[in-house]
Amino acid sequence: MNRIFNFLFPALMVVGMLISRFVIVTSLQAAASPNTAPAQIQPASQTSSREIIARGRAWFVAKGCVVCHRHDNVAAYRAMDFQFDNVPNLTNTKLNAEYLETWLKDPRAVKPNTEMPNLELKKTEIDALVAFLTANRK
Repeated sequence: MNRIFNFLFPALMVVGMLISRFVIVTSLQAAASPNTAPAQIQPASQTSSREIIARGRAWFVAKGCVVCHRHDNVAAYRAMDFQFDNVPNLTNTKLNAEYLETWLKDPRAVKPNTEMPNLELKKTEIDALVAFLTANRK
């Protein structure tokens, strides 16, 4: 039994890393428009809210949020990893934007014993994630 575990655990880790790489590459490719040349970076005031939400969706996948959280707009990516029933579903989060910004900047500053790591997100990444998480509230 111990021999099987010594082989199986590293093999599962490699498979997990390959799946993560695939998810990140796929999400970043999906965020880019396939029919246009690479877009010039625009100031935030000129970037449409739709583009910011699309970036937030891409970051939600690329930063690994899909591993510990659910969101209906990225459900296809959850099918590739283990399915846990007790993860937070952020599809219709009722949290306000200010709270989400504070939380994403440093989760342990809000809740010291949280399991969520500090992802060292940039301001633009936080803004995009907040836009994505607050976009389709019901």
